Amino acid sequence: MSEIFHGTPPEPRSISFEQDQKGVAHMTISIPMVFEKTSGGFSFPRPLTYPAIPGWGFVGARGREADGGAWNWEVTFEGAGPLQGAPGGKEKEDQAIYTFEPADAEIPLSSHPDFQKFLKNFAGKEVDGRVIFEMVLPREADAELVTQNKGNPFFGVESYLSFGATWTKSYLIRNGQPPANLLHNVEGVCDIPTPAGFKFPNIGKDRNWLKRMPSIRFRGSSIEVTERYLLSGRGGHNRVIYKAGGL
Repeated sequence: MSEIFHGTPPEPRSISFEQDQKGVAHMTISIPMVFEKTSGGFSFPRPLTYPAIPGWGFVGARGREADGGAWNWEVTFEGAGPLQGAPGGKEKEDQAIYTFEPADAEIPLSSHPDFQKFLKNFAGKEVDGRVIFEMVLPREADAELVTQNKGNPFFGVESYLSFGATWTKSYLIRNGQPPANLLHNVEGVCDIPTPAGFKFPNIGKDRNWLKRMPSIRFRGSSIEVTERYLLSGRGGHNRVIYKAGGL
């Protein structure tokens, strides 16, 4: 059996409200509780009611004891906050979040854009799928190094570090529908979106950007979108493999 309130219990009420830069809001409401007893005599709290709030999605809940021994069940919802974009439902650019995350990976030397030059100038050869460089440079190798009587700087080298990055743009869509062109040019070499008035630093002629699949998360009746773009290493993403157009 349940221990119930004597008299009329108080109505659920909001106790906190937060909104982030994109416009995603978290609202926590407090709900009076009763205590359910198990067959073993253990009492645990459960909410009297569980309201549905139009336009908001359930995030989580917890029971917590307040001053004086009273208990409340705190339920958190998320959705679009009141501090939203420009009139007419348009998004404000200052509510979009851009991030640049550097990355690196160790990849085979054979993928380096200057690989053929390395083979020629530093006495390299491919044996059973491996790249082998002699310990000592032959006379026909790099003239400057041979003259200096130096060893082969590529001896034992089979891989190298390639540096890249991921560029993202995150924003909230309040009408419940993502842009119709959101997946356009996915898996294609492209330019990246940038904040108004910001010019991205020069990435060099031998690098480019590849549009990846976006992530989509529902926040009540709104949608949070994160567009993702991958910066290539030297040599760029292969434009024959990653053709413009994509999906």
